[in-house]
Amino acid sequence: MTRPQRQAITVVALRVLADFLSLLLGTRVVRELLTVKAKQPCGPPMTLGNMRYLGVQRLVATCLNDACRHQGLINVSNYPADTEVPSFASKVV
Repeated sequence: MTRPQRQAITVVALRVLADFLSLLLGTRVVRELLTVKAKQPCGPPMTLGNMRYLGVQRLVATCLNDACRHQGLINVSNYPADTEVPSFASKVV
């Protein structure tokens, strides 16, 4: 048996097991059991200053509409260094 075949069988077996446990314990309990927890807490968000230090000058913006998926580059070199990168999510239209 090849490795991809073993992986496919494992995925099917895990789905069957998850379905069985959902019936036995309830869907909510199974979701909580299967939720992957971070090994460490998340650190602070990256700032544009950190990004520039690493040599990055632009952000990529992608439309989340499946029919569109348009992309654009945002030049962030004129923004203050303490600006957090996630703050651009609300600025892109």
